[in-house]
Amino acid sequence: MKSLFYPGQHQMNPSASASKFKPKQKKPFIVNVEQLTKHEENTFKMIFEEWTNTPTLNLLLDKWSNYRNKTLSMLNRKASLSM
Repeated sequence: MKSLFYPGQHQMNPSASASKFKPKQKKPFIVNVEQLTKHEENTFKMIFEEWTNTPTLNLLLDKWSNYRNKTLSMLNRKASLSM
């Protein structure tokens, strides 16, 4: 079985400021990634690591909004290219 092991991570506190954030450790867990492609597995790792390493929900949503804007910009440029 192909799995990813994640040690105990902090729980995000949506209202905490970064300077006041005190992580609460959770129990470790294993995620089965057997059915994922390598690209899906890497994407999952990236999202999970960002989720667990961002101290507040607002910062996380800001980062995801930036990713979304960059992706839309690339898609728009690709759509406007002529062959």
